[in-house]
Amino acid sequence: MVFRTAAFRVVVRCCLAVYLQTATISAAPPTVEQVQQALDIAELSAHNQLIDLSQKAVQRALQSGPPTVSTATPPPSVQTVGSRIDIMRPVQAPPVQIVRTRITKTVRQLSEVWRQQGDPQRLYETLRSIVLPPNRPNELFLYASPGTANTEIRMPDVYCVGHELIRSAAAAERIPDLIQSIQSRGLDHSDDATLLLLLCALETNDGTGVSKYSERLGQILVSGSNPDSVQLAANAGILVRRKTDDAKAAADILYAAAKTSLTINRYDSESDFGSTAIAREGIRSCFAARREHHAIELLKLCLAGEDQHPQRQQSTTDAGGTRELVARELYGRGLIPIARDLLGQKYAQGFESRYRHAALLNSDQSQVKPLATTAPVRTKARVLPIDESLPAADIEDQIWICALNTETAQSQVLLTLPDFQNVTSPVVSPDGQQLAFAATFPAEVVTSDSRIYVAAMDGTSIRELGSGTLPSWSPGGRRLVCSRYSPNRGVWLVRVDSASFRLLDENGWSGRWSPDGTKIAYIKPGGNGTDFVITDLVENESSRIATGSRTSTAQSSWNFCWSPNSVQVVVEALGNSARGQFGHATLSVFNHDSNPQLSHSADYFNADLAWWPQRSAVLMAPNLKKYQAERIHALNTGTSELTYVSGQFSDRRNSGMSWMPDGKTLIYLSRRERR
Repeated sequence: MVFRTAAFRVVVRCCLAVYLQTATISAAPPTVEQVQQALDIAELSAHNQLIDLSQKAVQRALQSGPPTVSTATPPPSVQTVGSRIDIMRPVQAPPVQIVRTRITKTVRQLSEVWRQQGDPQRLYETLRSIVLPPNRPNELFLYASPGTANTEIRMPDVYCVGHELIRSAAAAERIPDLIQSIQSRGLDHSDDATLLLLLCALETNDGTGVSKYSERLGQILVSGSNPDSVQLAANAGILVRRKTDDAKAAADILYAAAKTSLTINRYDSESDFGSTAIAREGIRSCFAARREHHAIELLKLCLAGEDQHPQRQQSTTDAGGTRELVARELYGRGLIPIARDLLGQKYAQGFESRYRHAALLNSDQSQVKPLATTAPVRTKARVLPIDESLPAADIEDQIWICALNTETAQSQVLLTLPDFQNVTSPVVSPDGQQLAFAATFPAEVVTSDSRIYVAAMDGTSIRELGSGTLPSWSPGGRRLVCSRYSPNRGVWLVRVDSASFRLLDENGWSGRWSPDGTKIAYIKPGGNGTDFVITDLVENESSRIATGSRTSTAQSSWNFCWSPNSVQVVVEALGNSARGQFGHATLSVFNHDSNPQLSHSADYFNADLAWWPQRSAVLMAPNLKKYQAERIHALNTGTSELTYVSGQFSDRRNSGMSWMPDGKTLIYLSRRERR
C-alpha cells in the first residue's frame, strides 16, 4: 500500500511537471480544456496529500484569468427528436460556463484541505493569484456561485472565491497586503473590488472603511450591475448590519441591491434570483436607518413589478404575495394611510378585514392602532368581543396575551395579535407598560424570519425592532438582550428607542438579563456540549459555569431563568434518559460546577421556565399530554411533582410566562388547541 501511494505520487509529480512545462505563460486566458486538466490534477494531488502540487496546478491554470474559449466542438444549443425540437430536454450549458462553475466548486472544496494541511501564507498566495491574477493586472475575478436557498423566503446564500481569500488573508495576517494589492489595480468603480475592500474593512473593524465602501458599493449598484454582484452585495449588507452598529452603511448597500434586483426582475421575469428576499431586507434596513422615503420607494417598485407581470398577481392574496409584503411592512409600523394609498382601497380593506377588527376600517387614519388590538375580557362563561360583527370563532383562533391574577385565580385577555402566525417569548418591561415578544407572519419561517416587536400593554401601539428572538429586558427598560439566527447568529443587545443592535457574542444563544442588571447569562454551544456563560457588565468580564460534555445541562439549547436575587439560574437538564429522568438543575453563578446534578427529576422537559417571585417555585408549561399539552404548572422547591396553576384558560394552550412588576400578575401567551 505504501509502495502504491509513493508510486502514485511520483506519477502525479511527473504529470504536473509536464503540465507546468507545456503550459504557456501568457496574458491570454487559458482554454477550457487546460483548466479542466489542471483541476483534475489539483484534486488528485490534494487527495494524496500533495498540497503544494495541488495549489500550483490551480494557481498556474488561473494566473491569466478564467477560460474564455474551448478547443472542443461545442454541444448543440437545442435538443432535437428527428426534425423536431425537443422542448422537454434542457439546453446544455456551454463549456465555458461549466468550467467556471467547476472552478468555484473545486476551489471551495480544496480550500478546506489546503487550510487543514497546508501553510496559511501559501494558501493566501494561492487564492490571491486566483482572484487577482498576476497576468491580468487591471482585473479581478471573484468566481461567484448563485444562491440555492428558497429565495422567496430568505436571502440566497451566495459563495465566491473572494470569501476564501479574505478568510485566508486574515489567518495569515495579510489583510493590509491584500488591501494594497486590490487598490493597486485601480478598480475604484468596480463592484467586485469595492466588495472585497468592504469585507477587508469588516475583518479589521475599520468603521471608516466600512462606511466609505458601503456608500461606494451602493452607488455602483444603482448605476447598473448583474445578478451575481447584487446577491453578493446584499449578503455583504447583511454582514455589515450584523457586525456593526452602522445602520446607514447597511442601508446604503441593501437599498441599492434591492432597487437593482427589483429593476432587473421587473424587465426580466425569468431571472428571479431572490429579488423578493433582497427587497425585504432593503426595505427593513431603510426603515431601521430612518430612511422612510427610500423604503417606500422600494415598496412601490415591488408593486410596479407585480403590476407589469399579471401572471404574478395570483399570489397577491397569498400569505407570501407582494401586496401582502407591502401591507405587513407598512401596517406593522403604523403607516396605515400610506398603506391604503399604495395598496388601493379594495386590497387594504381585504387585508384589514382578515387581520383586524372592523373598527379599524372606520377609525381616524391619524390615530389608528397598529397590529395589537385591545381584546375582550374572557370569563369562564363566555367571550365578550369588542365588535359584535366579528364572529367569536375568529377571536378564538387569534393569539392572546393574557393576565392571570394569582390571588383571585382569574384570567383576562389584554391583547389579541391577529396578524401573526406564531408568537413566542412575551416578556413584560420593568415598568409594566410594554411587552416585548418574537413573532413571524404567515408563510415566514418560524425560526430564521422571527422578528422582535414591542407593544404597549394597552394595545395602542406596536413597533418592530428587527430580526431576533428570545428577548429579555434590562432592569432599566431601555434595552433588550436577544438572539438571532444565521446570518446574524449570536447574542445581541438592542436599544428599544432606536432599534440599534450591538453584537455581544456571535457564538452565544438565549441571553437573559439578571434582575439586578449587573449580569447577562447565555448558552454557548461547543464541541463538548453546552456551557453557560455569565457576563459581568460591571467588571466587563465573562466566566463559564457547568462546562463539559458530561454535565446534566450539556444538551440545554435555550431555556433557563434567573432567581430574583440574581445568584442562581434554573436550566433545563437531562438525567438518565433511559429512566425518563428529565427536569431542571439549579446553578450558582459563583460556583463553576463541572457536573451539576438534577435538582428534581421527572418526565417534563424542554418547557418554558419562569421563577415565581412570591413563592419558592418555578413555573413551566411542559408540552406533554400528561400535563394537558402546554398548560402552566408550578414546581415547588424540593419536590418532583408539578401542580396546575389555577385561573388560566383551561381549554387553550398556555405558555411563555412573564411577571408584572407587582409579582402577583402573570402574563402569558394563549393559543387555541391544535386541531
